Amino acid sequence: MGIENGVSANLLLLREGKDDLYGKWLGCLVNLSYVADPRAMLGRWGITERTVFPMGFGSDPEFYEQIKYALGGPIHVFKYEIRSDVQKLFTDLLETAFTKTA
Repeated sequence: MGIENGVSANLLLLREGKDDLYGKWLGCLVNLSYVADPRAMLGRWGITERTVFPMGFGSDPEFYEQIKYALGGPIHVFKYEIRSDVQKLFTDLLETAFTKTA
């Protein structure tokens, strides 16, 4: 979900086991890691000079390529914040977007 020219996040549906028929909804905010040079990110992963952070990945290839790092692992160019309070996350995004435009 994203606000045009504003903040965005990804909505994830994760199974919690083989017997889990419905899964659990989580939100994912993506920010640049402290090791990343923002200028070097331009043109990659859908990032432009107008990208607002936190962001969500927009296309399937970008999303599936990068979301595997969300669960941890080696230092990466992105840092991920996984939130279980999905409704509050998207309410916060909307409030942030409207606060910036007011």
